[in-house]
Amino acid sequence: MKIGIDCRMYGSDFTGIGNYIQELVGQLALINTEFKFILYFNEPEYSKFQLPNKNFQKILVNCPIYSLKEQIKFAVILYQTSPNLMHFPHFNAPIFYFKKNIVTIHDLTLNRFATSKIKKFAYNLSIVINVLKAKQIICVSDFSKNHLNKTFKIISKKVQTVHLGCLFKDKQPKLNPDLPKQYIFYAGNWKKHKNIENLVLAFEILKNHYQYKGKLILTGLPSPDNPKPLETIQKSKYKEQIVLAKKLSQQQLAQHYNQCQCYVQPSLAEGFGLPILEAFYYNKPVVCSRAGALPEIAQKAARYFNPLDPQDIALQIHNRLKNTDKNSNMLKLGRSRLKDFSFQTMAKKTYQIYKSCLKS
Repeated sequence: MKIGIDCRMYGSDFTGIGNYIQELVGQLALINTEFKFILYFNEPEYSKFQLPNKNFQKILVNCPIYSLKEQIKFAVILYQTSPNLMHFPHFNAPIFYFKKNIVTIHDLTLNRFATSKIKKFAYNLSIVINVLKAKQIICVSDFSKNHLNKTFKIISKKVQTVHLGCLFKDKQPKLNPDLPKQYIFYAGNWKKHKNIENLVLAFEILKNHYQYKGKLILTGLPSPDNPKPLETIQKSKYKEQIVLAKKLSQQQLAQHYNQCQCYVQPSLAEGFGLPILEAFYYNKPVVCSRAGALPEIAQKAARYFNPLDPQDIALQIHNRLKNTDKNSNMLKLGRSRLKDFSFQTMAKKTYQIYKSCLKS
C-alpha cells in the first residue's frame, strides 16, 4: 500500500506549514510500517531531501503552490503514480483529484483576510471542494475544527484534531553578541491577519508612556499585498529601534527566542500558534491576543490582550515584563504545556488516520 504526501511546501521557508510537513515526514520515517511513502516535491527541496529509508521515494513535480499547474499537472502526476491514499497537508489540493485522500486544514483565515476578491473566491472554492471530497480531515486545533464544522456542518463526522508539536531541540543555543540586550520578539510572516501594524503602534506606546528601553525585533519579510505594517514602521519616530530580522536560520531563530525579554503574538486569527510553544521551550514570557486558537494553546501560561487595541497590547506587555512574581508561575505553566505537544505524537495519530482510511 502506498501513501502519498504533498511535500511542495516542505521546510522552514514555508514557515508553520513547512515545518509541519518536515516534522511529519521525519517522524513517520521512525515508525515501523508496512506502508510505502511517496513524497511529491518541487525544486529546490527535491534535490535537498535525502530519503530516510527504503520505505520512502520522492518524485519531482515542480508545480508551484496556488497555480494552474497545481490543479492540472499535479493531478495528472498523482493519477499516474496512483497512491492508495494521498495526504494534502494544506487546503490547496488539486480540485480534479478524486481518489482517496485526506487534507489538513490549519485555519480559515484567508476567508476573512484574503487581499483580493479573486483570491478569496479561489480559496473558498478550493476549501469547499477539497473538504467535501476528502475521506478524512485533520485540523491542528479544536478552534480550527469547530470553525470548520460550523462552516461546513455536513463534514463534522470526518474531522479530527491533531495538535502540532514543538520544533526546537537545542535548549542552550550559543549566545549571539550582536543581539540587543533588551528586546521584544515576534516570529512569523507579515500577512494581514498577523496584525503587525498594531504591534508597532503598541511599541510606540511602550516607549512613550512606559519608558521601555529595549527594541522590537520582527522576523519575516514585508509583503507587497499588505503594505500597512511597513508604512507604520516608516512613520514611527522609533523606527531606528525596530529591527527587521527578515529570514533567520533555525540556529538564529533559537538565539532570538533565547535572548528576548518577551515573545508577542498579536494575531487577529491563528489556527494554532507554533511560536508560542517555541517561546515556552526557551522559558520566555508570552503575551498574545485573545484570538483564534491562541488561548487553546497557551491557556493560563500567557497574558492576553485585545489585538485591535494598541493601548491594551502595550499595557499587557509592560505588565508581563514588570510583574516578576506572576511571570515565574506563568513560566512554569508554559513548560508544563509543552508536555501536551509532540511531533512524535502528531505523527503517530496521523499514521493511525492513514490506517483507518486504507482499511475503510
